[in-house]
Amino acid sequence: MNQQQRRSIHVSRGIASAIATPVFVLGLAMPAQQAYAQTCTPSLHGTYDTPDRIYDIQVEGTTAYLACDDEGLFIVDVSQPHAPALLGTYDTAGQARGVTVVGTTAYIADNASGLVIVDVSNPASPALLGGFSDLNSSANRVFLEGTTAYIANSTGMHILDVSTPASPSLIGQYFSISMGDVVVNDAVAYIASYSLGVRLLDVSNPQTPTWIADFDTPGNASQLQLVGSTLYIADQQGGLQIADVTNPASPTLLGKYDTQFNAMDVSVVGTTAYVADTSRGLQVIDVSTPATPVLLGEYNTPTSSNYLYASNTSTAYISDFVDGLYVLDVSSCSTSCYADCDASGSLNVFDYICFGNEYANQSAYADCDQNSAFNVFDYICFGNEYAGGCP
Repeated sequence: MNQQQRRSIHVSRGIASAIATPVFVLGLAMPAQQAYAQTCTPSLHGTYDTPDRIYDIQVEGTTAYLACDDEGLFIVDVSQPHAPALLGTYDTAGQARGVTVVGTTAYIADNASGLVIVDVSNPASPALLGGFSDLNSSANRVFLEGTTAYIANSTGMHILDVSTPASPSLIGQYFSISMGDVVVNDAVAYIASYSLGVRLLDVSNPQTPTWIADFDTPGNASQLQLVGSTLYIADQQGGLQIADVTNPASPTLLGKYDTQFNAMDVSVVGTTAYVADTSRGLQVIDVSTPATPVLLGEYNTPTSSNYLYASNTSTAYISDFVDGLYVLDVSSCSTSCYADCDASGSLNVFDYICFGNEYANQSAYADCDQNSAFNVFDYICFGNEYAGGCP
């Protein structure tokens, strides 16, 4: 999966610089093999109360980036899930509605102020790199592919060249109704278009995006995650919709799940979908069989859960519109095997490569022994999980 497909809750699995040698240790207390859970009970790790509503979340390693409306960008240390701590802030001119972080650069969809680009290499003192305010619309989400930014906004989509952050330039645009989210893969842009469902555009020539197809949904398509050729759609009153986009010209429905309230956001890790369902809170859904999704568990935040990010099968980050960021333990909800790091359905050397990459990024997944530190014992732990196999 592409790291820049942020929900492409998005788990990025790259290639590590070295392959770990399996290590099996007897007599040490290691976490038990994760089973394929049938039911689960997500629990609270900790919270961070933001001064304004959170409209988007991205987590990189042990750092959470929050788009906090009038307050701009908040950067929070989540290395200690029970006690998230503020690292720094950047107050944008508009209302921060979306954030995508690539390396040490944050790209912020800042509503009427357009795109704002911020250097976050020093989280305590983020610095403005540049921006693009001439959208004549309100920016909702931004998706990065290389040096190209795709912005879903209130009048459609704008495509920008951000190779020079100090002076982004317009490449092309597509006018339509308001668009809530965009993900791009293989020159196809998938755009959450609310009452129009999902619109698919050919962006092979970004100067002139062209219509491919529409995928009608029963609700209002608000947020997306693309995993391979499967598109997961948070469809508000339409719940979770799952579509096969193998042929972009003819998307087909694979399955759906009625989340009872309004599915506002979705993040998928392996065969588990995490849905922010407003008054119903977090919904954890097994999508291993897309035709018949099954609810695994749920967690209700005090008011309305609208946006989330899940980086692995252990931790989910969800916004409560009044109380800020909630960090949840969802490890009991895993429908996959911990040792199957690349979620391929089989155990092989690529799982070691995957784990090595996760360790290099110091992701929560790589803290195998769950002691909030990254060291050789995590490799030992993973080796034992691998030796134990999958159910």
